[in-house]
Amino acid sequence: MIVYFFLCFIISFIFTIIGYVFILKTDKNGKYDFFDVFFIGICVVGAILNLWSLLLPTNKFSFFFLLFLSLFCLYLINKQKSLKISSFYLKLKRYKSQTFQLLVILITIIIVLFSSMVTPRLFDSHLYHIGAIQWNEMYNVVPGLGNFHDRFGFNSSFFVMSAAFTFSSFLNQSVYLLSSLVFLIFYLWLIKIAFEKKGIIAFLCVFYMYFFYEQYTLDISSPGSDLLPNILISFLLFKFLILNKNMKNQYLILIIIPIFCVTLKLSMVPFLLFSLMALFYRHNKINAFKYLLLYGIIFILPWIIRNIILTGYLLYPFEGIDFFNFDWKVPVEKVQETKGWVYSWAKIPFYNYKEVLDKSFTDWFVIWWEMKDLKNRRLFSIALISPLLFIFALICNKNKFNKNIVLSYFICYLSFVFWLFQAPDFRFSFSIILILNVFIIMIIFNYKIFQHKYIMHGINIFMISTLLILAEKSFILFSEDYNINIPKTYLFKPIDYKSYVKNCQAKFIKNKYYLKNNKEVILYGIDPINASRCFDAFPCSAYLNENIKLRGNSLNDGFKYEKK
Repeated sequence: MIVYFFLCFIISFIFTIIGYVFILKTDKNGKYDFFDVFFIGICVVGAILNLWSLLLPTNKFSFFFLLFLSLFCLYLINKQKSLKISSFYLKLKRYKSQTFQLLVILITIIIVLFSSMVTPRLFDSHLYHIGAIQWNEMYNVVPGLGNFHDRFGFNSSFFVMSAAFTFSSFLNQSVYLLSSLVFLIFYLWLIKIAFEKKGIIAFLCVFYMYFFYEQYTLDISSPGSDLLPNILISFLLFKFLILNKNMKNQYLILIIIPIFCVTLKLSMVPFLLFSLMALFYRHNKINAFKYLLLYGIIFILPWIIRNIILTGYLLYPFEGIDFFNFDWKVPVEKVQETKGWVYSWAKIPFYNYKEVLDKSFTDWFVIWWEMKDLKNRRLFSIALISPLLFIFALICNKNKFNKNIVLSYFICYLSFVFWLFQAPDFRFSFSIILILNVFIIMIIFNYKIFQHKYIMHGINIFMISTLLILAEKSFILFSEDYNINIPKTYLFKPIDYKSYVKNCQAKFIKNKYYLKNNKEVILYGIDPINASRCFDAFPCSAYLNENIKLRGNSLNDGFKYEKK
């Protein structure tokens, strides 16, 4: 735990300082608090590391580069006396005499701490997330890595960022703190909003915290690629759809977050409409396109170059966008198969992908619906019919909703439809479903009712009760790895992931491959007992076959596919 807090503080410092400098140079007249700066900083650091990874591994050296860059920026900021962030830390002073607020913050920290200390539990983290992070730590971007393991071609910026913050060189084990840190900051922001706005907003913040935790419990300790984009989109939608913040004062959030989210998860593409909306709101057409090109070069171009090097395609797995013919290019039929499994698994898992994709919408939807639990069915149903309720509310009170709210809702619902017809796995875009639910609850219930003092007391009881329920859930999860009565097992640092792999009795098969200089290398395959999971074996793939060849004199030279 001590290591967790120390490292989280350092990472937060890096995100905050770099985010602040970026704002200072691009929108110094905007109004941004600590949380805005933190989340913008994540996006900027992600872009820096994507660029770094084209030439060098993202490991301890990239971490020290970011740390020294942050310290240098802090020195310049202090020298110019330009640090004027409305910081969360400064606002903590007002909570000194407010015991209830401090109690809520403490319980929230405990919830995230217990959840973050457990070993990674996500199946996909065992399957390829951890392996993808290892490749980024060991090498700069590897040509044709998608041939070695098709999932390594997915190229989420989250894996590049995580590689810089595993601290494996210092702790003799890898720790995956990024998800839990961002989760904690997001929940502290929701608590801040609940205390400031009170009433229905406070209720909705707690409602959101409960269901969001229920969905992403295991993601908090795992280096998965679903949690971060959903937190960033939640932050954006809460601000501009639920809280109706002034877009003019915080337009960088609308530009940077959607663009960067695309590099985390391609399913976030519809949110690029927010970026376009903000740019055209702020600039004329010519300047809007200029800034769009500039931000695209900063945040998208390094990621696209990584796509090309990893797979031979601009976007993977989309074989239709095909401009290159490198020897490391993943075969078209393999790309089609991978895309088929992504779409089909989200609709009906464990079925053959061709069988699923051949089904009509009504055929697969019936099966998909039957596989969902009651909670998700209800959340989905409310999100689905939300346009009817919103249109009715618009008719009844046109002045209640300004243009920005209408546009924000439209983009949110468009993203929901995109998710439903493409890859309707709840974990991919749960934030969208939950936000639509929150928005409908907000417009149905009368604000004045929630301002009554007895209702306010009820909301406080609801808040503390909900958090205690989550604390119990997190403690039960924590107890699976630790004995609370033996502090030495968790007080310093989390349990080593290798011990979890050992307990799983994972088995690996050594395969001899040869580099161009005839030097022998071992590539690990998997035993059937692993269920396609490589865990932390390196280099490992569940899809090794005789058609995969090494391109050069080291693993960094990559892989190619030569069909016999």
